[in-house]
Amino acid sequence: MGAFKPTAEIEELALRLAEVQGRDVNEVVADALRAALERRRRPETPSQTAARILNERGITPRPGANEPLPRDVYHELEGGP
Repeated sequence: MGAFKPTAEIEELALRLAEVQGRDVNEVVADALRAALERRRRPETPSQTAARILNERGITPRPGANEPLPRDVYHELEGGP
């Protein structure tokens, strides 16, 4: 693997994220890379990912929200009986 050479797109994205967060671009990039590495080390199930995202946004799931839908709902979506 060669040396890291940020492209114009990477620089633009990093600068935009730093501006949105009101932080130094190097801190933002380092935090994003740390978070990406942590996600690789500790994979989540889809349910855990959904719970984390809801929690990050301050949303409390309704009771029973993680229960599967009845089979007939899928048939209706597909136009079946």
